[in-house]
Amino acid sequence: MLGQVKSGSSFGRSLEAGFTLKSSAKRSARKTSQSICVVWVDRDLNRIFWAYVHPNSSSGSQDYGEHHRVTPAMAFDLARCSAKSGLGPAFGRGIIVSPSPKQLAERRKHALRLYRSAGQTLSPYMGNIEFTRLGWRHMFRRSRSAKNKSSSIDLIPHLSNLLGHYPSASSVTAVSYAIRDGYEYRTCEHLLKFNGIQLYETHLAQTKPVTAYVRVIEDIRYPCDWADRAMLSQAIDRRVVVKSAYYKENFGG
Repeated sequence: MLGQVKSGSSFGRSLEAGFTLKSSAKRSARKTSQSICVVWVDRDLNRIFWAYVHPNSSSGSQDYGEHHRVTPAMAFDLARCSAKSGLGPAFGRGIIVSPSPKQLAERRKHALRLYRSAGQTLSPYMGNIEFTRLGWRHMFRRSRSAKNKSSSIDLIPHLSNLLGHYPSASSVTAVSYAIRDGYEYRTCEHLLKFNGIQLYETHLAQTKPVTAYVRVIEDIRYPCDWADRAMLSQAIDRRVVVKSAYYKENFGG
């Protein structure tokens, strides 16, 4: 991946949480036919941010969140950005969800066995993803509706296969930072969408398109003094776990 370094108010400006990459910087990056990592330096506040600009990026100014601050976590972010153009199964195409006619309690027990036995899976987009108690408890908390729980139960048998696909869309929905014992912890919640799956309707003996949503939590830990570390890679830890998985019917087209 190529890179460009910019500084000054002509190319960007700091926000309370993140920064704005101005159109002049994006136009400069888009002069090539390749993807570019643009790094913008705020010399006044001593802050550095990054943005991934590819040939199909918009040419207008764009705001980026705090997770676009340059840290060791950036290596995983750029790997994920690069993976968007990868080859392989995508969008959940070929996956057919077939709801069971059995009672919810029985279906839930079967789903739990599958969830536990899967343990983890490898995503071409997010890397290794674990199926932990956090996800199960979140999906089947008391306050969640029976309809949504049923949707998760239907999708769990296909979850490992689904996460082996590239998502049709993704976004970072929440970011938080914490410092403990000389380490900075960055936690991001990612929402992955897969709009290529089908739901089998038994009463009609046919399928219809639905969209699957999978939320995962990514935790990355690195030393606060990472810029001074010669053996930095050995001091970085990363973990990704499932938070929830469900599907919804497609409306409006």
